[in-house]
This record gives sequence, C-alpha cells and structure tokens, in this order.
Amino acid sequence: MEQNKELLLSELNSLPGLSSFKKELEYIVDSFIAGEERAGSGMKSGKFLRLVFSGNPGTGKSTVARILGGIYFELGVLSKGHFIEMSRSDLVSGYSALISAKIRESVSKAKGGVLFIDEAPSLSENKVEAARESIETLLTLTKDNQDDLLFILAGSPDKMTEFLNSNGSLASCFHVIAFDDDK
Repeated sequence: MEQNKELLLSELNSLPGLSSFKKELEYIVDSFIAGEERAGSGMKSGKFLRLVFSGNPGTGKSTVARILGGIYFELGVLSKGHFIEMSRSDLVSGYSALISAKIRESVSKAKGGVLFIDEAPSLSENKVEAARESIETLLTLTKDNQDDLLFILAGSPDKMTEFLNSNGSLASCFHVIAFDDDK
C-alpha cells in the first residue's frame, strides 16, 4: 500500500494551492496505512471518516471531497467511493416529521462513499427545532455507519467555528481541516 501512496495522491497534488490540506491528507493516508499494518496485530485502525472542511468559497472543498472518496476507496477504507452532496434545503425542508426520513435516506444512499454537506453551518440557522433535529440525526447515523461512510461538513471558517460550538458533541466528533486561500 505504501507504494501506491503517491499514485493515490497524484490527482490531488495536481490541483493548485491547498498546501495545508495536502500535508494533512498525507498524514491521514499514512494513518490508514499504519492502521492496516496494526490490524493484523488486533489494534484498531484510526479512521478519519468524519471531517470538517473549513474554508472560504472557491477553495476547492467539494472538488477535494470527490477526490478523497476515490482515494479512500483505493485504500480500501470505503466500499464504493461515490459522492453525495447535500445542502440545508435537502435536509430540513418540508415537514419536521420528514426530516429524519430524509436524512436516513441520504445516509443510506451515501453508504460506502462520501456524504458531503455543503454550507453545513446553515443547518443551525435560527436555532430551529428542525435544524437541531437534523444535526442530531446526522450525528447518530454517521456514527452508526462510521466504518463505511466518509462524512464531510463544509463551510466558511468563521461560520464553521460557530457551528461546531453550537452543539457540544459536534467539535469532538470531527477532524477539522483548514482550506487556505492560497492559489
């Protein structure tokens, strides 16, 4: 697997900028490789399957999420590597009673791949009960499916920090990766 590391990262490395993210991803890939080696000795592999992409618009968050799904698939972390993108309107529109069902359906579709929630901080706008319910349901379902689902929340740095602090469980559940504005 170590030999394939550079091949797996080549598409990402061809993107301009993203220097901080590229270093972070190299660390994540090394962690997966080390986890595979430890798996034979009964040690649990550390998986980075709940991520926050914190960056301004136009920094490549959704592009990188798509590529990351493929990398995770090639590493054997995900069974499919496909990409599902959702927004607040996909998750909390309609009747409150339908929110859990919509989220369950989204997680089910994304299983084996990437569930990317763009502009995730908008889920907590206005502190609406529907928004809180969507966050709680997402956290529960992604935890239940954490062995075969890459769950990525994305948003601008200032709003993302506020969002993560809006729920005591959020910040501790995610590995935050900052996207620089460098080109």
